[in-house]
Amino acid sequence: MSNDTFKSNIGRWLELQKSGKTKDAKRFYYDELFDDVLQRFNEKETGNIKEHVDVLFSILGYSPEPVVMAANLFHPEKHIIFQDLQVSQNVENSQIIRKYLQGTVFVTLHNESFGCIYDTLKEQLTLYPGHCTINITGGKKSMAASAGIFARDFSCNLIYIDYNEYDPESRRPLPGSEYLNLVYDPKRDMPELFHL
Repeated sequence: MSNDTFKSNIGRWLELQKSGKTKDAKRFYYDELFDDVLQRFNEKETGNIKEHVDVLFSILGYSPEPVVMAANLFHPEKHIIFQDLQVSQNVENSQIIRKYLQGTVFVTLHNESFGCIYDTLKEQLTLYPGHCTINITGGKKSMAASAGIFARDFSCNLIYIDYNEYDPESRRPLPGSEYLNLVYDPKRDMPELFHL
């Protein structure tokens, strides 16, 4: 897709968002924008991938885009998506993820306590050992915080799909402005070694 067409589609998507047609905006996003967003994100970020990811853990909230973007970029051997009970009932999210990603495992958390989240991540890492990266973009803050502590304890990279541009009226990041933020890398950030 050309830059002009991409910008025009972003404009149309914003119009739908701002006019309150959120279902139409969502449909338009996935029909007309998301494939190009994925392609542009991969082209921009592929050079920033320094190591192979055996296992990708993703925290899923109500926006499946960052989960798909990270998995599409890293091509992990195993991709585990963690969701709370409420998110697990959102059929549309899982349909979008399954459209773009095959072989993904969904794990529903029994509750959102630190112990439950931590133990569930540990259980999955035992089942699927290897170099693990955790995508904390989706989900609630309690889930992201628990996953961050787990990443520190088990030497996992921690990533966040961030953005450079945000539309305050629609309260959404602008498509195409996403970038990979490596929040924590134990080889770079291990507190005992680098932050004395």
